[in-house]
Amino acid sequence: MSFRLCVAALVLSLMAVCLVGCGGASGVSTNTKSLDGDYTGTFAGSTNGTAESGTLSWTIDKSGALTGTAHSNTTNADATVSGTVSTTGVVAATFTYPAATYTISGTVNKASTGHLIGSLTESVNVSSVGTILIDLGPR
Repeated sequence: MSFRLCVAALVLSLMAVCLVGCGGASGVSTNTKSLDGDYTGTFAGSTNGTAESGTLSWTIDKSGALTGTAHSNTTNADATVSGTVSTTGVVAATFTYPAATYTISGTVNKASTGHLIGSLTESVNVSSVGTILIDLGPR
């Protein structure tokens, strides 16, 4: 009986070594891809209860600085975009349209296709006014 326990302990030890060497058994990958780059794509959502859609063009530099433009198809207005994107994808930005400025917050992830995808909350004077979903492909 003790021989079986020794063999079982040896097998379990080897499995543990294999799992550690493979990075674990969870199968959950973390976003370790760099988010810096040039992206263009679309956004869609709702602002103040009104459906909203448009296009975005973003540049994220290696330090996480975000610059770009937005165009609202709904209001036919253009905005400048500035802010930051952390290495974990946390977005803190401002969309400055001629008639309003929105504070944008949320998280983006880089998909295996290279697209930035995510859900962002729009706020004015600290009050949430809407949510947009983005899908930006590499340029």
